[in-house]
Amino acid sequence: MNFNYLFKTVVFVCAISLFASCDKDYNEIGSEIVGDDNFGFEKYSDASVVLYNQKIGPVATNNLPLNKLGIYNSPVFGKTTASILTQILLPTQSVNFGNNVEVTKVELSIPLFSTLKSTDATTGNSLYELDSIYGAAKIKLDVYESTFYMKDFDPSTGFQEGQKYYSDQAAEFDAAKNPTRLNDDSNTAQNDEFVFSPAEIITYKDVDGVQVVDTRSKPAVQMNLNNAFFQNKIFGQGAAGKLVNNNIFTEYFRGLYFKASPAASAGDNGSMALLNMAGAVVKITYKQDGTSSTDGVLNRDEKTLELKMNGKIANVFTYENNSTYIANTTVNVNNIVGDDRLYLNGGEGSMAVINLFGPDADNDGLADELADMRSKGWLINDATLTFFIDNVTMANTPEPNRVYLYDLKNKRPLADYYNNDVSIDPKFKRKIHGGIITKESGTGGRGVYYKVRITNHVRNLLKSTSDSLNVPLGLVVTEGIDIIVNSKLKTAISPLIKEVPAASVLNPLGTVLYGNTDNVPEDNKVKLEIYYSKPN
Repeated sequence: MNFNYLFKTVVFVCAISLFASCDKDYNEIGSEIVGDDNFGFEKYSDASVVLYNQKIGPVATNNLPLNKLGIYNSPVFGKTTASILTQILLPTQSVNFGNNVEVTKVELSIPLFSTLKSTDATTGNSLYELDSIYGAAKIKLDVYESTFYMKDFDPSTGFQEGQKYYSDQAAEFDAAKNPTRLNDDSNTAQNDEFVFSPAEIITYKDVDGVQVVDTRSKPAVQMNLNNAFFQNKIFGQGAAGKLVNNNIFTEYFRGLYFKASPAASAGDNGSMALLNMAGAVVKITYKQDGTSSTDGVLNRDEKTLELKMNGKIANVFTYENNSTYIANTTVNVNNIVGDDRLYLNGGEGSMAVINLFGPDADNDGLADELADMRSKGWLINDATLTFFIDNVTMANTPEPNRVYLYDLKNKRPLADYYNNDVSIDPKFKRKIHGGIITKESGTGGRGVYYKVRITNHVRNLLKSTSDSLNVPLGLVVTEGIDIIVNSKLKTAISPLIKEVPAASVLNPLGTVLYGNTDNVPEDNKVKLEIYYSKPN
């Protein structure tokens, strides 16, 4: 088992509870939890804040704890299509088959994130609500055998680094597929008219001629795959000696490619889901000759073989971006005075770069504003950055529930991230640090602002004797505040930006925030508010 897979497994275990209930709307959450009244403190709100857009570009996707599949069309940012390439692995125990094996059914199952809402006391049927589903239209979903070999190590580094796979490799993966579709069931809900269904998965068995419930399970992507393909691939003559271990098997059966494309009935619309591909299973049911006979004829025993998808996995994205969005994140960018609007978008989208406290005009090694604050001996009681949402641009567009502010130079969280707090709901973890959306009151209320507490960060800046801690900050949308690992960019944007937070890559949503320029109405400008006590 290689290091990349072990690392991904550890990250996934840490992340799984976080994603048990993702991205549902909620109102008036707790960004006002501590210290926002600040009675008795002086307030400083004239500090320099320069914010500008930065387009990200293709990013490594083979260390992601979760994966996106489907189509999401945002009126602000454009259409994103996400497909997945994944290895298929044998069970850990040895695989032995009998004689005259015949495949009777092949079932693919990928768990969906869902919440149990109710269970009928009479029928026992359960009603679930799906989490982490974006959009509701049908898509076309094709599953193919892939002939693309996913390497452990990168030969261009002398095999010293793990092989990276990037979000822009869709054409390469597509060219390496076996063109015969495996999910060829006559039920079009499993292919041409696919939808992520909240339905409980129920199986039945025959008891004295009556069909009764055998098993119940949570919602999942559930489809039948082609029996003949797996009969030949797993039990055919070509498989001889290929099922000894996964090193040999993954060279022989290189994986599955899940390709999303628009459904004929959906137009430009679609739906996208966050999936735990590491929990996916291909269950092969087959019959083989038994050891006993009836009237001289060998009985046929029914067996199952489960193939996992918890090996190497890579996500690929294709985009049809909105022209206004592209212009505002590539052409119309001003990193001196800042931008009027900040476009934060997940995937290989865009982020904001933030510089605090202005220049070091006197070249003394400390930003002039910080030097002035430091000379006054202020005791910092509270410091927050508030980002107001452009609710005209974002009208009727789903909004991300959280943003993540981080040290862009050192690619790590700020000191305030580590404030201990307790929350039963994983969506509200690290609520003191914040970044959670605050919405209008009432059902369906739109987002108003995101507030991030940076008290300890500012304290550390005032304690420092140089400007080394006053680093540029990055602001991105996040799909999980506890996921602080980064994903490498295919092409470094600058010596400063060579990777981005993986949690931003996971999020299909985006938001548009007001900047801090003279063109922004005063009430909508980004606010850096510092509350302090003067020394006696």
